[in-house]
Amino acid sequence: MCFRKRLLAFFIDYFILCILFAINGGMLLCVDTGLIPQDFTKYVLFCGGIILLLIILLFIAKDAINGQSIGKKLMKIKVVDAHGKTPNIFKLIIRNITICIWPIEAILVLLNKKKLGDRLADTNIVELTTTHNTREPHLCIDNF
Repeated sequence: MCFRKRLLAFFIDYFILCILFAINGGMLLCVDTGLIPQDFTKYVLFCGGIILLLIILLFIAKDAINGQSIGKKLMKIKVVDAHGKTPNIFKLIIRNITICIWPIEAILVLLNKKKLGDRLADTNIVELTTTHNTREPHLCIDNF
């Protein structure tokens, strides 16, 4: 069950990143084809740079708010450290930066059932379940 939630959270997060990339690409295409007047070109390029920075920040620190990205929040899962608390920003960056080597990450996930990023940052994914109006984390057994 948790593997499906993690996978769906991954696709939600990357769908959002793809939208931002499409906006950025569309803006650059408008500049390149001359659809935007010359006077506005520098503003469009500036906005494109801001969007690119936002994409990079979302990519490496997407779980920074309470250990949840938008996808994880929707799937009711979160990242926790070895003590069950939300990891600090440095652990989250280490955890997420390993996606840059995704082929190795995918092989390790299939063999060991735990992401390389989770191993390096000493983090886990937990499911948030609601019992008696409180949210309690439960460690995902299939920690794919």
